Amino acid sequence: MTVANDVVDAQGYKLALTRDGVQEIQGDLPRGADLLMWGGEPAFVVAVLEPAVAPGAVPEDVGLALHRAVDRLYDVTRSGEEVDHPALGEVSAEWVHGPALTELGLLVSVDLDGAGFSMAMLETMVRILTEELATADAHTYLFAAPLDLDRHTPLWEPRTTSERSE
Repeated sequence: MTVANDVVDAQGYKLALTRDGVQEIQGDLPRGADLLMWGGEPAFVVAVLEPAVAPGAVPEDVGLALHRAVDRLYDVTRSGEEVDHPALGEVSAEWVHGPALTELGLLVSVDLDGAGFSMAMLETMVRILTEELATADAHTYLFAAPLDLDRHTPLWEPRTTSERSE
């Protein structure tokens, strides 16, 4: 599995205090700026590089690994801890969507109800995704979803038992 170098930095936008006041910034912070808050909603794409699959096809173990990751992403707090059932009022995922089928790969997006997120939270999310994807028998590439990627796409669902036996 390969993880894009900017999988964390390319997420959402940053509210930063700069010489010109508070600004919304995408990408790197300007020199001397102080990060106030990371905003938007984290979203990740997983592309299957090997084995070669038909367009739109998803290896079962990759899809199942992402289903497990989605379940775990609900338990990530702003401080980056993965806890069973975050405390009431603690910033954690309100909703996790995915894995969803897109033209770039499988999308996993996290709705934090506008509460923003932290570097620690993003790093824990990436760790969870990589841990689960490491169990799949496929070479995958994890990267930040482009902001213009359609996030309302159909979910990937596992094959039924009868389809597996055919």
